[in-house]
Amino acid sequence: MRRKTPEGMVATAAPSDEQSTIQRLVDEAHEAVSRCDWTTAARAYAALRVECPNDPAGYIRGGAALVELGQFDTADLVLNEAIGRFPDDPHPSIEYAWAAMRRNDFSEALHRWSNVRQKFPDHPAGYYGAGSALRDLGCLDEADVLLLDATEKFPNDPWVAIHRAWVAMRRPDWAEAVLRLEAVRRRFPDEASGYVDGGWALFEAGRLDEADSLLAIAVEKFPEQESAFFHYARTAAARNSWREALVRWRKLQDLFPNRPGLDVAINQAVYEIQIDEEKNDAAAIAAAVGLQAPLLKPSSVTSGDKSEHEILKDFESLGDNCEFGLVQRRSACETLDLFRWATLPFEKLVLGLASGFDGLGDLKNASMSLGPENELLYWDSAYSYALHSHIYKASGPKEETFIKKMCNRVQFLKRKIVEDLQSSERIFLYKRFSRIPDEEAIALMLELERYGPNKLVCVRPPDEEHSAGTVHVLRERLLITYVNIMKDLYGPDIDVASWLTACKAVHFEATRRGWIS
Repeated sequence: MRRKTPEGMVATAAPSDEQSTIQRLVDEAHEAVSRCDWTTAARAYAALRVECPNDPAGYIRGGAALVELGQFDTADLVLNEAIGRFPDDPHPSIEYAWAAMRRNDFSEALHRWSNVRQKFPDHPAGYYGAGSALRDLGCLDEADVLLLDATEKFPNDPWVAIHRAWVAMRRPDWAEAVLRLEAVRRRFPDEASGYVDGGWALFEAGRLDEADSLLAIAVEKFPEQESAFFHYARTAAARNSWREALVRWRKLQDLFPNRPGLDVAINQAVYEIQIDEEKNDAAAIAAAVGLQAPLLKPSSVTSGDKSEHEILKDFESLGDNCEFGLVQRRSACETLDLFRWATLPFEKLVLGLASGFDGLGDLKNASMSLGPENELLYWDSAYSYALHSHIYKASGPKEETFIKKMCNRVQFLKRKIVEDLQSSERIFLYKRFSRIPDEEAIALMLELERYGPNKLVCVRPPDEEHSAGTVHVLRERLLITYVNIMKDLYGPDIDVASWLTACKAVHFEATRRGWIS
């Protein structure tokens, strides 16, 4: 039979078969948690509560597993029972407050943290937990006051200091965040946040060299910290050290293969190396930085013998913005095209085609402006041409240096589009959110034909008569297709599937008619 020890824990006077069952459940729960199998963990902890009703672990850890499953009401019931059974143990009350945080009910969480402080005034979690709730409620001044008091009350608790730094990051007051995280590193040198978040804060403060140095320490000191490797790679990219960024992104992908978005980051690094060095061989770039594995994930075969990647590579964007370029990036297709990351008015595009883009990229027409997220943009007044540089203000280039670099880039891309027009091997693509009239499509096609037997597809949004992916021929080598085009590049995600369906259909039709091989 079970009996309570003076501390309220289960004694070991149970029969051996019962001990074996308990140990099996404990092992099963721990193993399930290690692989994030929360269903199995919750079931094992529920069984432990039956076998060991006086052991708080089955309730606290079981409640945490239920929270991970999103079963918040059931978790609250289990944790409330634990609070009643173990009134002198702070952990059920703390886990109960974190459960409210996880369901984003920050007002309720603040109330629960208040109860933690009242019942357990000497436990720091009641303070930094409440600071976290106040931060997420947007009550940053109140959070700062509470956490400043907590730092005096609990000078040896790292999480109080870390949560106080996080308030500065939320404001965002990056200079203050840097100072607070420096203090975390001095006082608690073995806490990852001081290095990882410290590097992040330096990055946002525009102190890229310092961020890079600190994050280099972070990835060595805390190799299990995924975010350390992310910020380390991001910093190299922001410094325009694209070869180093490529190595770091691949390292992050090797260590944490389930992190989303890494293929896109790797592809961007490849593109930037290609454009900076005027090279078009991704495999050579990979070899030059010591990467042995395939640089880009192979796409599945989707049309005849051509893969998705190969199909998209046969297209060249003429505008009106970067949406199609982003579709290509999602499919590991990095092309060096004048309008892939640029925009200009339709009438200027027609004018440029007629003149071979004479004057585009000349210093006298070039200037620099600041875009979203402090990206430096290239502006060419001759054609009202705006181009993403993927260079950021934090990297600190002088305006004169930036303009010369971008003029060289634009002149290289201008030479390349003329070569592409003259070879007539690719399918040129023009899109905009408003419907492109037939007469404008034909006018654009006539300019392309000055260079050779070029192909053009104009992309329109779907309408009552044409669903996404529909293709029809307007005239010889001129096609119309329909795609769910984005109204705003900074809005909802791109409908990549719609784009791929349309591109495959266009490619099939052009191949069937013998316009491309």
